[in-house]
Amino acid sequence: MTPRLPRILLADGDAPTRTGLRLALAPDRFEVVDEADSVSAAVAATRELRPDVAMVAHDLPGGGLAAVRMIVQARRRTLVLVLSSRPDDGELLNAVLAGAVGYLGKDVSLARLPAVIEGVIAGEVVLPRHLSRRLLDELRGRDARRARVSERASAPLSEREWEVLHLLAAGLGTGEIAHRLGISDVTVRRHVSSVVRKLDVPDRRSAVRLLRSVD
Repeated sequence: MTPRLPRILLADGDAPTRTGLRLALAPDRFEVVDEADSVSAAVAATRELRPDVAMVAHDLPGGGLAAVRMIVQARRRTLVLVLSSRPDDGELLNAVLAGAVGYLGKDVSLARLPAVIEGVIAGEVVLPRHLSRRLLDELRGRDARRARVSERASAPLSEREWEVLHLLAAGLGTGEIAHRLGISDVTVRRHVSSVVRKLDVPDRRSAVRLLRSVD
């Protein structure tokens, strides 16, 4: 009986990039079940085709971070590997918090890609070495900051409200946060208003200062 091959979904807005990834995944080792050029297409393919691994571009139309979150929500067993042309600490942290199990630069050797995917399927977390320590430090610090800010809040912040507050603190504006999280500008403003009310501060700048003051 022929063993079942790992099922792979490729999600990238750039068709040549998807073609290159497909060619790098030998058909005797992987089955590329679909290619998606947007968040909605990637999520629909995840629900219908149930891939083992979804390779998602950080700049996927509709928001790569939103794609990670929605794919994980659609099918917990699908492992999400994020590909980025400009890896940075903040993006890495948000991808992992959204549910990604790996984060690679798009300049990764295509010859190495099959081994990376097999490692992810085997339970490995794929992160750039120089960012791994930063991620651990940031996660520890974020938990501590949340606990101290929560002591001053009149009501608990939701997970999405925390995400918005941390992105504000990272310097992102309303439109950038909306794109990063895959939500509308109106929804971002609604979350900001809720954060301001719960923290009993006059505006978003004050909320950010409060978060930074507990470091």
